[in-house]
Amino acid sequence: MSPLKKAIAIIRLNVELNARLVKYGIKSYRNLVEIETACANSGLILDIIKPLNYPWMLPISILQDGDGMSLKHPAIDPDYARQQFPELNTSDKILRLISSANTCLDQETIPKLNPGEARSRATKIAIYIHLYYPDIWPIIRSHLEQIPEPWHLYISAPTFICSPTIKHIINEFPETRVFAVDNSGRDIKPFLKIIKSGVLGQYDAVCKLHTKKSPHSSRGNKWLNDTLTALVGNENTIFNIISRFRSSGAIGMIGPKDFLIDQNHKLYNTMNSASIKQVRSWLNLPSSAHHPFFAGTMFWFNPKAMTLPDDLEVEALPFPIEHGQADGTIAHAFERLLPAYVANQGYSVECATLTS
Repeated sequence: MSPLKKAIAIIRLNVELNARLVKYGIKSYRNLVEIETACANSGLILDIIKPLNYPWMLPISILQDGDGMSLKHPAIDPDYARQQFPELNTSDKILRLISSANTCLDQETIPKLNPGEARSRATKIAIYIHLYYPDIWPIIRSHLEQIPEPWHLYISAPTFICSPTIKHIINEFPETRVFAVDNSGRDIKPFLKIIKSGVLGQYDAVCKLHTKKSPHSSRGNKWLNDTLTALVGNENTIFNIISRFRSSGAIGMIGPKDFLIDQNHKLYNTMNSASIKQVRSWLNLPSSAHHPFFAGTMFWFNPKAMTLPDDLEVEALPFPIEHGQADGTIAHAFERLLPAYVANQGYSVECATLTS
């Protein structure tokens, strides 16, 4: 961002904050900040029709008059809100909104991920999806129909994604296993968690996907569609990729060629130098280990090539509060270093094309 744009953003933010202080008074303003902090810590992000779309803008929407308000992502538990903000004048409304939206992934009807579960060893292919945007599922579903052999489906989703989509998925694919995660680390943190769980170890190949929208980029939809075409575009594409893994135990990862970014590209290091250095230390990855990465972090991989260090504690990693960052987080650093990690393990990283 240019210095001028930064200055404009700061001015606009200060005008907004001062307007809120005048409107609500110091006491209510303090209560709002407490709620917004809790929202941010919970990973709550809402679409807000305002120039500045940050977590701390949320209570403006909640405090608006009129019925019909609904939280798209109800991350705050009503009991928690009641305990934390008993004196807030609008707490009843907030609790009502949250309660109306809270059904959740902890229901007994949801088949949970169980690392000790004995699953059919005859199934050698798995699909792992981080389902942040449930409305993208039909697009991915249409591609999965092309898989030419039995497969298991694993889904991670933030705890507040309480969507009928998940029930529909389970009804159609009863063998699906779902695990709820906190909304931090994008698709990377839950991916690291499922890798550490060991449940993917029985498969010859696993396809890692997520419901990518990239609201910061005008190419978001094309990015997703082209990636899906390269990885699961049709039966021949999928068959060829799976066959490559089975014919050579040395292949560790296959990703979309059109989204392979070289380490000398500006997208590799822009805002990421410090976080890349940090992630290297966690992965025990030497500074000399470099490899182009697949932008978007969607690829097929051999689980044996993705065995993480025993001392890597995923929950302890300092993934930042989620507020739509386009770059510079440790999730972005993992995105850039996973192919290098696979290569450093002694496996090759290869490409799939849109016509493969």
